[in-house]
Amino acid sequence: MMRKIIPILFLLILFICLFLAFITIPSEAARIYGQPAPWLTMFQRVQYSARLLWYDGLLTRPLNPDAGERNFRIESGQSVDSIAASLHDANL
Repeated sequence: MMRKIIPILFLLILFICLFLAFITIPSEAARIYGQPAPWLTMFQRVQYSARLLWYDGLLTRPLNPDAGERNFRIESGQSVDSIAASLHDANL
């Protein structure tokens, strides 16, 4: 009897952990970075949020901490590709 309960209990705990991650990862990323685009699917939101949280240090820490502060402007509606190109052109 106990041998049958252990795998079921393990799967139940795993399912609960996955469900909690599925809920908390997007809400934590939204708290830090803002709401994702409304047209993303739920899976895309979870994936995008997980990547933002995983690469947080690369996004929020400067490449060279000794460098001075530099202004960089992002216009509303500007595409990600053009933002990346502008960052590259500015050596940021």
